Amino acid sequence: MTVRAKAKSKLVHKDATVDTDTSYDSFDSSFGRKRPAKKSVNRTDGRYTAPIPKSVKRSPRWYPVVLLVLLFLGVLVIILNFVGSLPSSPTNWYTLVGLVLILVSVVMATRYR
Repeated sequence: MTVRAKAKSKLVHKDATVDTDTSYDSFDSSFGRKRPAKKSVNRTDGRYTAPIPKSVKRSPRWYPVVLLVLLFLGVLVIILNFVGSLPSSPTNWYTLVGLVLILVSVVMATRYR
């Protein structure tokens, strides 16, 4: 448990207002050490970003289904190659195909909304 004493100062500039907080830890290993000040700048620069439409924010219903099918298919291809159930297996090509399917599903998962 630490006890902190805060010193607050307010700097005013012609374009922006900056609030700085300096915190001191009284029971810290380096007694009286200053922490970095938190700065918040309140200003507007005239730029406007239009909101994203709701139709763009949602993925289609089939997207997670395809994602999971590719993931499980990649794992299944690797397992069947390891067991020797595929034609002319075990070969590195089946392992490569399985890893590519898993990689595609991971990339799809990062784009899912």
